Amino acid sequence: MQPHHYRAVDAERPVAGARLDAGGALPRSQVRAPLLDIKTTCLYASCVRLLNVRLDDQDAQLVRRLRDRGISISNLVRGAIRTEAKALATNAPLDTAALLAEIRRKFPTPAAAHDVPRVDSTRRKQVQALVREKLRRRA
Repeated sequence: MQPHHYRAVDAERPVAGARLDAGGALPRSQVRAPLLDIKTTCLYASCVRLLNVRLDDQDAQLVRRLRDRGISISNLVRGAIRTEAKALATNAPLDTAALLAEIRRKFPTPAAAHDVPRVDSTRRKQVQALVREKLRRRA
């Protein structure tokens, strides 16, 4: 197994007197700090907040296509955030019925959930009978 080498530009602080090999790389033992895959040690000011977003394969492909056409993803995200914030700033009452309808449309109740017997949890005898029935099925 070959030893791990890193390019000199990736090393944050090489050990004093470190020697590069013929390929211009530093052996791992001669690097003190964690290595970065960028040439800059400080990329953002501390006042700048970063946002990480997980993308599925389809969204990642869309981002690639947008970037290929020269569209700045950062500007696109900033614009979307500002648009949503403006919509919230109108102080319009929240339409809970529409919100619940959308949730039910996106996440429908599975058919098997309708087969579960309904029990009034304030009736001790009904709850007791349901628990006994479930325990019998498991045994």
